[in-house]
Amino acid sequence: MSYLYNQGFKQYYDEFLRQDDRLDLVKQVIDWEAFRPIIARVFDDGPGKAGRPHNDEVVMFRCLVLQAWYGLSDPGLEQQLKTNICFMNFVGFDARIPDYSTVWRFRERLARTGLFADLWTELQRQLKTRGLVVREGVIQDATFIESDTGRKRMSEEKKKKENQEPIIYTEKQLSHMDDHGTFTVKNGRVFHGDRLHVLMDSKSQLIVEFETSTASLHDSRVSLVREGDMYVFRDKGYAGCHDLPVGTVDYTLHKMARNKPLNEYQAVENRLISGIRALVERPFSVIKRVFHNGRTRRKRSHRVHAENFFRCLDYNLYQLVTIKKKKHG
Repeated sequence: MSYLYNQGFKQYYDEFLRQDDRLDLVKQVIDWEAFRPIIARVFDDGPGKAGRPHNDEVVMFRCLVLQAWYGLSDPGLEQQLKTNICFMNFVGFDARIPDYSTVWRFRERLARTGLFADLWTELQRQLKTRGLVVREGVIQDATFIESDTGRKRMSEEKKKKENQEPIIYTEKQLSHMDDHGTFTVKNGRVFHGDRLHVLMDSKSQLIVEFETSTASLHDSRVSLVREGDMYVFRDKGYAGCHDLPVGTVDYTLHKMARNKPLNEYQAVENRLISGIRALVERPFSVIKRVFHNGRTRRKRSHRVHAENFFRCLDYNLYQLVTIKKKKHG
């Protein structure tokens, strides 16, 4: 786009849209430049390398933030980046807009290089520097991220039931098949997909740890509590799970058993714990109801984990804006 064209968009945005744009607040709540050296490690086009220079690292990172925030496909993201003025402001009016294939390749590189741990560490560093995360009390829970079983997966399940020889797929077919999602039943409903496990700071309600597992793996099999967490609140699904660091006080809801009802003390303690534990439902509500991002289109475990990273990152950005608004009345 030409300079005058960009300036016209920016002037219109500043006059009419800035005051009602939550994305503009999101853009201000963290130091985006701190992520640049981490993201740059996925590219290999420095001096002396052939080919066109890659897109700006922070612009690409912000594009994936937008994608998770609005639950967009890659082509849908490209269209919005070219037509939505609030998206343009978020990535920068002078930014080179990537096409959908560039977005896909960038996300795939991030997922395969395993840089999400470093990116998450940098985000947590910024939160701790501001005194927003103290981890005195934490809350752990999990939710389903559902996926489509697909015709190939259903055909494979049918073959297993009929005790026939397993289907042999080509490498290309396998690259598009779900190697992680599984079936499970909860409260009489069948789910297929994955689980997103989160550990939330009880004071700031920010996510401090996350993990991805297959749907059939029980919540209690994944523990995100770390050394230094003073106490943890969990629901009944974690009853009997005591693999906590030394010094962490366990506030897990008591669970009734057959012919063994809760006593009066346990019932009172459950009511007290429930009031705090229920706070962990907020991230799941924001991800599924605000971001409309409770389902996945991805069919490989590293891609699902990449999506979960941006789900948790976006929720933290959303919560940071909420904290900022409360602080300023």
